[in-house]
Amino acid sequence: MKSKSIHVRLPPKVFEEAQKIVDEGVFSSMNELVKESVRNAVDEHRKKKALETLAKHYGTLQTKQLSESEKEEILKQFLTEKEAGRDIIKELGL
Repeated sequence: MKSKSIHVRLPPKVFEEAQKIVDEGVFSSMNELVKESVRNAVDEHRKKKALETLAKHYGTLQTKQLSESEKEEILKQFLTEKEAGRDIIKELGL
């Protein structure tokens, strides 16, 4: 998929703080800092919407008991995410 381009205006103070982060080597460029910030905002929005949906439907869904193989697959996915540096339980506030 071809990347899209946007133009962003920042207040001087915000730009200066962002530039300090880049200068410290946390990001290789201002572009990388902005892309990561947008990714984080999108991820947070997705989690928020998912939690709202869960809260809305809490207690209304019929669920089935998971088989041992399904439990193992979920555990494997969780551990993969954990090894990648994500703590899903903390991220979801559980």
